[in-house]
Amino acid sequence: MEEKPASAEDFFRFPEDAGFLDKSLSAFLTAGLKSGENCLVICIPERRQRLGKSLQSQGLDPAALIADGRILFADAAETLAQIMVAGNPDEALFMRLVGGLAAGAAGAGAAGGGSRLRAFGEMVPLLCEQGNVPAALRLERMWDKLAEAHGVSLFYDGFSRSAGLLRQKTAALEQALEETEEQLRQARKMESVGRLAAGIAHDFNNLLTSINGYSELALGLAKDGGSLTEFLDEIKQSGERAAELTGQLVAYSRKQELAPMIFDLNASLKEMDGMLRRLLGTDIALGSKLDPALHRVKADPGQVQRIILNLALNARDAMPAGGRLNFETANLRMENAAGGARDYSVLSVRDTGNGMDSEFKGRIFEPSFTAQDSGQGKGPGLSSLHGILDRWGGFITVDSQPGQGSVFRIHLPSADK
Repeated sequence: MEEKPASAEDFFRFPEDAGFLDKSLSAFLTAGLKSGENCLVICIPERRQRLGKSLQSQGLDPAALIADGRILFADAAETLAQIMVAGNPDEALFMRLVGGLAAGAAGAGAAGGGSRLRAFGEMVPLLCEQGNVPAALRLERMWDKLAEAHGVSLFYDGFSRSAGLLRQKTAALEQALEETEEQLRQARKMESVGRLAAGIAHDFNNLLTSINGYSELALGLAKDGGSLTEFLDEIKQSGERAAELTGQLVAYSRKQELAPMIFDLNASLKEMDGMLRRLLGTDIALGSKLDPALHRVKADPGQVQRIILNLALNARDAMPAGGRLNFETANLRMENAAGGARDYSVLSVRDTGNGMDSEFKGRIFEPSFTAQDSGQGKGPGLSSLHGILDRWGGFITVDSQPGQGSVFRIHLPSADK
């Protein structure tokens, strides 16, 4: 919806009191008149009418005050038009026109002791209404010079802008409050989802306990070492991995940090071999070259396996006509800028898929970028993987060329060094 342009009146309006400026200006003028000061009022016609009624309600005669020169009214829009040159107030014109009005108003009551002058201008908000804030600021500075040159003890042209800024600030605070309340509502929803997930995970874990227990009993009875034993062992391992996942879900819902542990990355890859082959299908050949002297790493094994699974699925989607996916592990020592060195265990995931050009490769770690955007699969982007690895002191890199596949390298600090 298009925002309604601000009007001059908007700059004088407080949310709780639409007549705030009228009341304040009336009190300002009345105090000056009663203390012997003269008043120069450059305002919009509607405000002049309201001020006249307000003065009458306080026992003052506006017509007589105007006739005696105690109050000099001028139209704000006409005055502003006369002092503007090329979209900006001209100081010489301002001092000659407005200064002349101020001098005339002060001199008119000199015989009666009215040498001091109170002035009010309504030209600044008119400039703000036009969107010419720089000109409004220049005009305020001109009012300062006028006060010094003509002995204007009090003037209020800047007051209207201050009121407008306060109104805008109040609106901004109200909007921020609404956004905070919406965030709080979303946080409460997520808290409810977390409690629900924890309950489901707890119940599911009970079922897994039963599955794992009976599969272990069956393994004890199946002593022939044939296919039955192999199948039961797969069931038991899958149940154990599922139990690990539900344990992590419960820990997350309780806002607990998942404690990393020292483990063998090669062993994790071997455990996943059967599952990866089934997921990749027969069109993609799976190979591995694992360094038997690979250093162990300290991380969360379940999350590392999910990272591997995510990269494998993305690689599969990048090879719709089939191809090859290789896993390689190696030790690597990297020097840093301070002259020191650090040992890493590196897992390389190499595919023969579509590959990526330099533009896509430079964006894949952005939070809003997805694997599908780069043609490297349909899974989530790599920013989340990058964040997970960073928690353990690791990082991920990528090498890729269009039509030549991609190589993702996961670097995890060595726990053996």
